[in-house]
Amino acid sequence: MMRLFFFLVIGIAIFGCNSDNSKSYEVSTALNAEQQKALLHEISRYIGELPKRGSYDTRNDSIYNAHYQLEADKHTLKYYYNDAENATEYFLVTRIAPSIHEKYVALGGKLKRDNQNNLVEYEELFRTWKFPAMELEPKAKLLFDKMVKGEDLSQYYADKAGDQYIEFPNSQTQYDKNQRRWVSINNPLDSLYKLRNQMQTATDK
Repeated sequence: MMRLFFFLVIGIAIFGCNSDNSKSYEVSTALNAEQQKALLHEISRYIGELPKRGSYDTRNDSIYNAHYQLEADKHTLKYYYNDAENATEYFLVTRIAPSIHEKYVALGGKLKRDNQNNLVEYEELFRTWKFPAMELEPKAKLLFDKMVKGEDLSQYYADKAGDQYIEFPNSQTQYDKNQRRWVSINNPLDSLYKLRNQMQTATDK
């Protein structure tokens, strides 16, 4: 009887710890609805698609505010964690992906602010493949937890895990923190892309 009681207590303790860890990442426990909207809008210029006549160099221009508000609305802030000790905020957003069947992608990243609450660092650490919502949920939760804990995510990259977890980064694509966008590695078309952006900017002026 005592042995049964012992295992029951241990089981409850383990369940309680798992529940607490699970809830600690739920965005609703850290941010209210308005704060969630504000964060999505703040990062919308990085997680959203470029405007039709815009470029990476002009995406912060105020004329694109309406466009990026719509882009923010396409995303759901799923998980959030504020690591006060390291002054780092972690986030995971999901959005519907182009597909014949309803599928979604998840994007995980982190950011830092200065004393005036301005965004000074921003980085996306992974973007998943397209998955149905039920399949994406446990995978996104797993990856977010490991990201927050600073664990190595390379075992979930495509070269090791195929199309089961992370699509980017991969051997051809990485995230550039300075440009705040995904870039191709050694892509010969990069110089042409930059030239196009310069010409587009000159035309807009």
